[in-house]
Amino acid sequence: MSKGIKAFLLDTQMDKDVRSIEARYGLTGYAILVKLWTMIYRDEGYYCKWDDDTKYLFAREIGADKKKVEQIVGECLRRGLFSSEIYSQFSVLTSATIQKRFLQYKARAKFVEIEKCFQCVNFSPNEYKNIKIVDNISKNADISAATRLDMIRLDKTDDDIGNCVDLKRIEMLLIQPVQREIEVLNPCMDNQNIVDRINRTKESLLHVFATIAEPSVIAGINRCSDEEINQVWMRACEVYGLEPGIEKQVLNPEGYMLAVIENKFRRIQSDK
Repeated sequence: MSKGIKAFLLDTQMDKDVRSIEARYGLTGYAILVKLWTMIYRDEGYYCKWDDDTKYLFAREIGADKKKVEQIVGECLRRGLFSSEIYSQFSVLTSATIQKRFLQYKARAKFVEIEKCFQCVNFSPNEYKNIKIVDNISKNADISAATRLDMIRLDKTDDDIGNCVDLKRIEMLLIQPVQREIEVLNPCMDNQNIVDRINRTKESLLHVFATIAEPSVIAGINRCSDEEINQVWMRACEVYGLEPGIEKQVLNPEGYMLAVIENKFRRIQSDK
């Protein structure tokens, strides 16, 4: 029995982010976004896995270029149309809006299961009486950020060289800035929590680099200098709240850093 729904409504008044997708990528961008919503509502109801196999199958099904699809999805993540936090952890596309609408469509169902790890909204039991929060993902598949990056690296083939960010090089360029951050925030080397936070920030930043699909940005990154990566790292420390006295105020840090990186290296590449 399908977990999804047979039909869903499209707003006649599109919000600013959806209009921006259409403005930037034309009707192709809007059509791909609607096709993604269709797949989500049709299959699982409120999310879809977005791993490499799914990307290939989706692109082939709709007759679109995989790189173009990845580029549009990246823009959707940056704009919050999909949760970048959930995606970065689980390679899943979902959002608070999708989940709320799904539950509205399922209002008459006896019960509806929502995976705790994919939950974007704190659902009130008084408002959603048939909701059942389950926790299958954390019990069965706890994949660390580092492991997911290893999976991304292994997935790259010789044909991908020049078409994706050189993550090994970025990791090498990050060694000194990361070590310097550890020495500043943990001079006595006695606080493992600080070290863990810094390493998680590094892994999150690497994951952002791994999701970039725009060729001009990739070219700029793969030719970048130590100082340029250091500037990105310093911005990430501010965004993720590592710098002393700076509170983390960005609601979507990975989406924000994606925009920072794309703008920086798109501009650098155009200047060369």
